[in-house]
Amino acid sequence: SPSSSILDRHPILQVVQLFPVSFAFPSLIFVFSYLNRMALHANCRALMFLWIGAFILMVTINLLMALFDLSAGHYNPQKISETAWGPYLYTGHGMTHAFSSVQELYIAVERAVACHRPARYHNRRFSWRTFLIAEGIAFAWTYCYMLIIQTDNFFYIGAASNTVDMSALFCMIMGSRFVRRMNRKEYDTLNAKYQVREASTVSHIILVIGFVSLFSKMTAMIWVWLYVVGIASFSIITTSAVMMHTVNCGIVGYLLIWLHEGLKKRVVALQLAVCQSRSTAIAGIMRYADIELRERYTKLAAAATETHFTELARYWA
Repeated sequence: SPSSSILDRHPILQVVQLFPVSFAFPSLIFVFSYLNRMALHANCRALMFLWIGAFILMVTINLLMALFDLSAGHYNPQKISETAWGPYLYTGHGMTHAFSSVQELYIAVERAVACHRPARYHNRRFSWRTFLIAEGIAFAWTYCYMLIIQTDNFFYIGAASNTVDMSALFCMIMGSRFVRRMNRKEYDTLNAKYQVREASTVSHIILVIGFVSLFSKMTAMIWVWLYVVGIASFSIITTSAVMMHTVNCGIVGYLLIWLHEGLKKRVVALQLAVCQSRSTAIAGIMRYADIELRERYTKLAAAATETHFTELARYWA
């Protein structure tokens, strides 16, 4: 078809993929770098690091897909195994998608547990055993998802993705309702009240992000179902689905910054620092330019004076 021939000759799909990548990276890197400064329990912080880290890896894989296709001149792939790197990149992208959804589920459960007995929970250290068991289950599911991707059966890929996303959203809704109910209780200590309020804030943010993330992921999976029923070509559906996932990652990062007061204050402080450094740099450049103009004017004035007296001496000679 004419559209396929255009996609074969020109790197349209690859260039388009660079826009969502440039949209997603700044917010994710900013959130990842400031997670350590958020008032979270060590368990929640570890899950957040894995969650945002999975998003960063997903966006990086999207960038690698575009760059590898550009370097090889392979602009319009028709199946996953068509190129040497295709199976690895598509499998890695799907695995990070599945892994991030499991982390969303874990964060919702962890916030609910944190509100059950806040004074006892927040005095405990990082639960290594529980963390390793939970992440072992997450990696086992991710491995199963990898096997599903390698079958090249997009019906199973779409069904598996939708199942884990719906499960994560269900846990977010139930966890948020439980946290809201616990937030209405009266607590004996100020520390317990503060911890429950922080857990409620994070749970609300995660729930909002969960709805947005699920909508984006479901929209991305619509392209997969279009391929299953034979409406869209492979290159179109994969590029669109991957781009939607990348946009989703960026939206999650920006929503975290917008909804969390601590992160929002960090952004404002960073903007003020950048504006201040920019104004300082401009002032320095203007000062340097002013000195240069002054020196040049002094030299020109001295040369004009010397010429004037030379002409006078010649006239009176």
